[in-house]
Amino acid sequence: MSALEKKIEAILISSSDPIRAETVAKVLDEKDDAVKQALEKLQKKYSTDYGFILKETPLGFRFYTSADEEESVKQFLTSIQKQTPLSINSLETLAIVAYKGPISRAEINSIRGVKSESTLRTLELRGLINSLDGEGENSATLFQVTDNFLELMGISSTDQLAPLAPYLPESFSDNDAEIVSRNKKVI
Repeated sequence: MSALEKKIEAILISSSDPIRAETVAKVLDEKDDAVKQALEKLQKKYSTDYGFILKETPLGFRFYTSADEEESVKQFLTSIQKQTPLSINSLETLAIVAYKGPISRAEINSIRGVKSESTLRTLELRGLINSLDGEGENSATLFQVTDNFLELMGISSTDQLAPLAPYLPESFSDNDAEIVSRNKKVI
């Protein structure tokens, strides 16, 4: 393995987001063609005999679990996550999906002010939310709570969720609170 391939491999492993070849070339002060060739070699190397693959997506390159090992990873993550309570971030995201759903990842990120990808994945693995691929504006994936969530909450519909108005901060005006009372979908 070349020194460039090692550097690229280390960068890819350290990132949770896809990385474009051009970005790697710029950061490492390498030619685009050299980086692309190194990425192709790494893709070939990881195409067999490993539990993960290097895949190019429209957003760049990223390591993914191989199809052969997908079920093992899913079982592992599910068993670990069922043993731990939901984090504050997960509860916050779950509340947004419950009150605003179906809702896109971009809308959730906008409300929270941070990326929610891993939190959404955790909630999906626990069976509390599910995704509706390509049903939103611009074919965005939408998220909604599951029947499992409703059952755990002891309700049959999100319409039965407690109104938000009594829990709003005092800085909300009476008019804001009235709007929230009438329409629980406003957060």
